Amino acid sequence: MATILKVQNLTKLYGSRKGVSNISFEVGSGEIVGLLGPNGAGKTTTVECILGLRTPDSGRIEVNGIDSRSEPDTVRRMMGAQLQSTSLHDSVTPLEITRLFASFYSPEPDADQALNRFGLLPQTDTRFQHLSGGQRQRLALTLAFLHNPGLVILDEPSAGLDPAARQDLLECIVAEKNKGSAILLCTHHLDEARRICDRVIVLNSGSTVAQGTPASLASLHSETVSIRLRTAQCPNPLDLKSIPGIVTVTPSGDAWILASSDPNQSLREIGRLMEATGNRILEIHMEVASLEDAFLRLTRHSSAL
Repeated sequence: MATILKVQNLTKLYGSRKGVSNISFEVGSGEIVGLLGPNGAGKTTTVECILGLRTPDSGRIEVNGIDSRSEPDTVRRMMGAQLQSTSLHDSVTPLEITRLFASFYSPEPDADQALNRFGLLPQTDTRFQHLSGGQRQRLALTLAFLHNPGLVILDEPSAGLDPAARQDLLECIVAEKNKGSAILLCTHHLDEARRICDRVIVLNSGSTVAQGTPASLASLHSETVSIRLRTAQCPNPLDLKSIPGIVTVTPSGDAWILASSDPNQSLREIGRLMEATGNRILEIHMEVASLEDAFLRLTRHSSAL
């Protein structure tokens, strides 16, 4: 996997206030990397520095090995971007705006082919004001990927969409990844990041607090594992609470949800308890910690990490 974007020790200050400090990460071809963090974490500053909209105070940004500060025009031609909101004139059609954007590049991309790529051919001549939210976002994706850039930055691409439109949009993004695009995705939807990101970077207060796959961050930065237990006879909650490693015991319909800080030991002792009480396990299911749990822990207690 070739490295397309390399950010090294990126720092940007706004007077005495820190925008981002000493951030480093990479994005490779055929990879989606999620940039996560609460409001004010530094995501927008990072994106704006990569796109050349802001000048870093220090650090280095490379796209395909080319320094963005020494050759900004060259680097810009290698990137595409979809920002949080796409504002176009109400009367413009997808075909008109795509043809306009295509005219900026040489060789000129085929507008009809680009619209078909993102499922917009039926809306070719529909005025922007009459497009649905999902169609507007897919048009923004069309423009971002129009010239087949090696790197595409997406900032909250599914914001405000209903579940069906969000699913369609995510499928479009994954399809572009599978064609080899390097994608940096900024999102507040942690389930979205878990589903489509190969790796995630968590920012807080302008600094990186964690990097890794969604699954690895969830498992490393959560203190408990959830165990769903359903038995033939209702167990005594006090017996469940006495099992080593069990932190909390919560009824859930005809089952129990046990939070365990030591799942290996807890699972062994659950079996022993069932044998000792003449009970029988009908269902036992262990769920790894969620990315949301890890995110909250990382951003609430980042000063201690």
